Parts: sequence; C-alpha cells; structure tokens
Amino acid sequence: MDRLHTLGAVRGPQRVMGVLLVGVLSWSPALAQDAPEPSPAPPAAAPVATPPAATPAAPPAATPPAATPSAAQADAASASASVSVEGDAGGLPDHPTTVLAKAAYNAGKYGEAIGHFRSLARRWPANGAVYRALARAYTWDAKTNQAITAYRDYLTLAPDAGDREKIQAELDLVLRKSKRPPKAGPPKAVTKALARIKKRVEAGRLGGKDGAVAAHQKLMGGDYIGPALAQARDAVHGALVSRSEAAIAAWWSPAEQVSADTTSDLSLGWKTLSEIDAPAPRTARTLSTAVAGLDHLLAGRYAEAITVLEPVAPGDLRLRYAQAVALLGAKRLDEAKQLLTALTRGDADPRIHLALGLLGGANAKPEGLDRLHQALSQP
Repeated sequence: MDRLHTLGAVRGPQRVMGVLLVGVLSWSPALAQDAPEPSPAPPAAAPVATPPAATPAAPPAATPPAATPSAAQADAASASASVSVEGDAGGLPDHPTTVLAKAAYNAGKYGEAIGHFRSLARRWPANGAVYRALARAYTWDAKTNQAITAYRDYLTLAPDAGDREKIQAELDLVLRKSKRPPKAGPPKAVTKALARIKKRVEAGRLGGKDGAVAAHQKLMGGDYIGPALAQARDAVHGALVSRSEAAIAAWWSPAEQVSADTTSDLSLGWKTLSEIDAPAPRTARTLSTAVAGLDHLLAGRYAEAITVLEPVAPGDLRLRYAQAVALLGAKRLDEAKQLLTALTRGDADPRIHLALGLLGGANAKPEGLDRLHQALSQP
C-alpha cells in the first residue's frame, strides 16, 4: 500500500510529508484521614485478632482532601510526570473503593474491607498507605500471615515513613502470633513473571500476545498483590512512553525513520494496557492516540489517520504536519493547503513551505498530485 513519506530525497516526516500496637488497632476518624494516631500503648489483655469491644468510630461524613505534597514530592512528580500515575503517593487513593473500604472497616466487616483494600492495592501497587490499612484489616480478621506480608510491603514502599517504628512494632507483635511466618518478598512465580516482562521490554516486544504488556496483564489478573506489580507496571509504562515519544520524533526527523511495524506494535501495546483495570501513565491518551494516527498514516489508511490525529494534533507541529500528509493521501487538497498555510505562520519549518509550493503545482495540474505523492513516498 502506498505510504506518504518525505519531500524529495529528504527523509523524516518529510518522509511522510512528514506506635499503636496491633492489640488495640481501631479505625478512628483520625486514622481514616491518615492523621496522627493515638498513643501506641495497648491494653494488656487485648488480643491481636479480636476487634475492640466498643463500636468503631464512624468515618468522617466527607472524604478528606488529599494532603498537599511537599516541594520535594512536587519536583519528583514533575520529573516523572509522563510515566507516573495518579494515586501512587500520599494517603489512600481518592477513589470510591476507598470510601467502601473505610466504611466496611469501621463497621467491623473486616473481610469485606480486605476485598476493597486488595482492589486498591491492585490498582495502586506502589501506594504504601493501602498496604498499611490492609495489614490492619487482616490482623482484625485473624489472617496473621497475610497481615505480615502487607506490613512488610508497607515498610518496603515507605522506608522513611514517620510511623515506621510504630508499624514495625505492629509487625513484630503479629510475627510473634504466627507459627510459620511467610518468607519475605514476592512468590517465585511472580519473580519469574516480572523477569519475563523486563526481558520482553528490553527486547522491544511490547504489543501482541507474547509482548510485555500482555504479560503484565496476566500478572495483574492473578491472586498476587504487592510492590512487584508496581515494578512490572513501571517497566511497561516506561517502555510504552519512551518508545512512543521516540517513534514520533523519528517520524519527524530528516535523519531517521520509523517503520509501520513499530507503530503497529506500540498501538497494540497501548490498546492492551487500556484493558487493564488500573491507572495508565499521565500521557497515555496523547501518546497512544498519536501513535495510532501515525500507524494509520504509514499503512495508507488516510481517512482514519485524519480522524484519529484530530484531538491530539493541535499544538504539536509534527502531528499537524502528519494531518496534512493524511489529507493529501485522501486527496482532500483544499483542506491540506489550508492546514499547511496555517502552519507557515511564524517561524515555520522549511519543509512546510516546500510542501505547500509543491501542493500548489499539484492543484494547478491534476496529474501533479500523483507526482507529488511519488516524490513524498518511500519505496
């Protein structure tokens, strides 16, 4: 299928025209808001897994606002904004499941609370506050070994937390209650799955049933929850983001080129990621749409490329230029000329002026369009 590429012999997009101890844990309103908790000293006779005799305090009427991040947190978030996801840092995620989890915990329905906290941990596997809450719910539900694992996960994710000593004391108390504590770290099967994902990422295999994203999807669908899910997620997110940005840059660069196989693999990877019930990278929508548009363009699906690129092209010269190429491919010459004219305003790239000039000649002579396509196409 004919694929529009550069102007003349130039390559690039010119190619394509272009401490509370466990014995007295309770979910008070202060705890629900991730505020400082009461004194860690427990009553002497309070058993670890027995809920307090008094009715747990009711949760706040409204979900408290998220804590304001520190300057250091803001800088870190800015540096990784393209890959990071909402809800990783701070307290419990601002999500309806959090409300359900708190309500169940406060009502003494610990089994139900555990289900909700596990759901939150699957969606936000790097959020330490989720594991802390999950550990306490497990403790009250007499699931000692599961509580140990969740406490360890919290301490792994928040090594410098202000409540580290208190949480360690809670963990030590639960450890004394366990006859056979679980081994630290993820299960062997999870470790192997994580290694496979990273290997596929390194090999550039992202999309398809044998790609890194599909392997991540399978891991997310299993029983395991823990920080290893965040490692797999970050490896996949990082690869999709960086390689999508590189593909767009290569398409535009006169010295590089991007293949249809690359854009197709990336598009499939983004599609599979969208099927996972978890937050995507902050830039997922823009990058996945841009890559899908270029994939249509390279495959000669010009009408689809025009439609797909429409919401993300404004503000990005490379993608606006891709739109113009797609309009030419669809033989919508007047619209292509109008768009290219708009792109010549200001300090425009020389290739845009050249494309507009060639398009003018093509308009004057109908057969010129085919010649223009031939000049812009890569064999």
